[in-house]
Amino acid sequence: MSPDRQIARIRLPRSAIPIALGLAAAAVWLAACSDPSAPPGLSVTAVDPTDGQIGVVGTELPLPLSVRIESDGEPRAGVTVSWEVSAGTILPAQTVSDAGGLASATWTLGPEIGTMTATTTVEGAAGSPVSFRATGRAPVVAAAPVSPTDGQTGAVGTELARPLRVEVRSEGVPRAGALVHWHAREGSVSPAASVTDADGIAAAGWTLGAVAGDQRVDVTVDQATSVVTGFTAHARPGPVAGIAVVGDTAETFPANHASWQPLGVRVQDQYGNGVPGQAVTWTVRQGPIGLASIDSMTDSEGLSTTVIDPTGEGGDAVVRAALSGTGLSVDFAITVAPASFDVRLSASGAHSFVSAQNGSSPAVDTIPAGRSVTWILDFDYDQHAIAPVGQPEFLRQEFPYANPSTVTVAFPTPGTYQYTDPYVPGSAGTVVVQ
Repeated sequence: MSPDRQIARIRLPRSAIPIALGLAAAAVWLAACSDPSAPPGLSVTAVDPTDGQIGVVGTELPLPLSVRIESDGEPRAGVTVSWEVSAGTILPAQTVSDAGGLASATWTLGPEIGTMTATTTVEGAAGSPVSFRATGRAPVVAAAPVSPTDGQTGAVGTELARPLRVEVRSEGVPRAGALVHWHAREGSVSPAASVTDADGIAAAGWTLGAVAGDQRVDVTVDQATSVVTGFTAHARPGPVAGIAVVGDTAETFPANHASWQPLGVRVQDQYGNGVPGQAVTWTVRQGPIGLASIDSMTDSEGLSTTVIDPTGEGGDAVVRAALSGTGLSVDFAITVAPASFDVRLSASGAHSFVSAQNGSSPAVDTIPAGRSVTWILDFDYDQHAIAPVGQPEFLRQEFPYANPSTVTVAFPTPGTYQYTDPYVPGSAGTVVVQ
């Protein structure tokens, strides 16, 4: 073997071997201390104010989550940080600390309202894992009618000329794809639900209800907890469909009095709404009566009235109310009875009864059996009555609230009937029936 290929062999004494092994271990330890992945004194802490944020569910939090990595109190770069969340998504799932020792990730909250958590893990670091909390709230959803679709007018039972249009905003920004629900208090809306377009607009057609007057549609939006807006419209009556009697078609009153109640008709559409501004003509078809008015226009409720004046004679009569320009009309059957015996309750003195036939006060009237007595009150209109005193009795009756206020009692049986006004002490009257 040539000298240049000889390998020097050094034989150590047995006592030197432990020393050599210790030097090797020290070299390994020094190498480990120079490895940046396992520094001594490593710690991780959350950076304010990224913890405890509040955001809208399903959206990104205003601030990224952030932690600071330090080693012996100094920022540490290049350390791997892992992120996990209880709801939603966080990106990226792993980050590396920068020169300032900071690592961050963006959290998009889950869909459920309430508290959610995120966890940050740094292997071998004091304080790891670090927890963050966030609160998800419902978005602020607002909706407003788009002019001029609110406040329209149309005929009952018909669709409005313009569809209802509403603009939906979420957090102040037009919201596309929002589900809008239409709730008609009167009538119907089609479709019952619609989706907003790219400008946040949803639309639906409104067919008005059958009752004339103000009507309303409420609007709700998914993820909003209550009604967010509403539309109103005024429904006017439809075309004239008929004329109807108000009250009774038959009436009886004495020949010495005009009718206490006017005759009335109502011009109405197919739904029974009164139609205003319609010309009605009143005529006496037969009988001993006259009319206070013969032509009138229906009022805001579709009503037309007239008052009957007798000629002083008894008999049967017919009055007709006709809607001008149409074949529509109704008839009233009128009976003019013999003249009544009248007693007035006078406001003078102690509210005494005065006979209209003979002027007696307290009133004393003599009538044939089967006739009636009418008491007439021209003041107060309430808190007065006709009540029997002693025998024979007859039915007590209160004066109604009217002008004039009248009470009529028939006396079919002969006898002497005493009466009083129970509200006026000392008042008295007598009816003698023969």
